[in-house]
Amino acid sequence: MDALLVELTRSPGSNVRVTLDLEGQAGDNGYPKDVVEVVKANARDLKIDENTFGFEVGS
Repeated sequence: MDALLVELTRSPGSNVRVTLDLEGQAGDNGYPKDVVEVVKANARDLKIDENTFGFEVGS
């Protein structure tokens, strides 16, 4: 990955945007509350808007 980014940014004035798309599917009961809390906390730390993703919380 580093080598690819180096090549793409080598030209003066170039811009590179790296995106990551994650999709997870829980079982029929959804994700446990503790998992949701940890993911949301990590998203806040990474400055990801938690309104851009959602969860089905299980029992």
